[in-house]
Amino acid sequence: MKEKLTPIILAYQEGRVSRTHVINQISIFSYNFLHNKFKEEADTASEIFCEIYRRIPKMIDSFVYRGSPFEVYLHMSIRRATCTYFYNSKRQQTLRNYSEKMYFDGLEPEAVDKLPSDSDTAIDPEYREYFSVDDKRKIQLEYLRRRLLCLVCKNAWFCSPAHIRKTAEATGVSYNWLYEKIEHLRDSMHARSRRHLRLSLLRKENMARAHMYQNAGDNCFVTEERQQYHRRYHAARRRMRALTKELHNVPMAPTHSEIARVLSIPKGSVDSGLHYLRTALIKAGDKEVSSQ
Repeated sequence: MKEKLTPIILAYQEGRVSRTHVINQISIFSYNFLHNKFKEEADTASEIFCEIYRRIPKMIDSFVYRGSPFEVYLHMSIRRATCTYFYNSKRQQTLRNYSEKMYFDGLEPEAVDKLPSDSDTAIDPEYREYFSVDDKRKIQLEYLRRRLLCLVCKNAWFCSPAHIRKTAEATGVSYNWLYEKIEHLRDSMHARSRRHLRLSLLRKENMARAHMYQNAGDNCFVTEERQQYHRRYHAARRRMRALTKELHNVPMAPTHSEIARVLSIPKGSVDSGLHYLRTALIKAGDKEVSSQ
């Protein structure tokens, strides 16, 4: 039978159990709940759990029992974190779609139909003001060309040859030059992607070990063996926290410093240009997400 969380937290507030024990019980409850809910999407459940895990200490400190159990508060927090996760995922995909569409602004319908991509829908009129392109498909203002190049480099992982070609035409640079820059960024991202995958697998392995040691310790009646299981459990949890911290420090997109280096422009120009595009696109992205 599952142990209720509310009595554990009340016992902690009265000083009868440790804070670590409370965090462990809430973590196990949240982990099992998410993986039962997302049985076919283990990565999604793990990402949401990592977000919940960071909030647990604050949730414990802010909980005041007024008749409503802690489980209700926890379920609301899990639901909020789940909605935030899927909203951000949808918004990121929407922004990537808009970054592709902006290259095709002004093309004739016949020309759009011939493009080897799915970016053949009309772009939102709100976005047209940010990139003005003449009849020859070349952006006239230098700072706009620079922003466009920075954005393409930031999304280097998703750029197709047709995407790169249209960008080169719009910015007036050589296709081979831009393709070489994109490939250089992809090479650095491949190494980081392999490291991110390795760390993710190690974190899941330690999470499973911690769960196994926790259950084994709770069901063990020999004091020495139970203490040994608890030591192994805490060691696995420490390793899992360290791996989570490492994962957050692995960038999954080209950094601004890398973009500035390959384009031979100041890093401040990359920072300001991408910030402007991000704030300019966010309104259009939120509008599309809310309409779906």
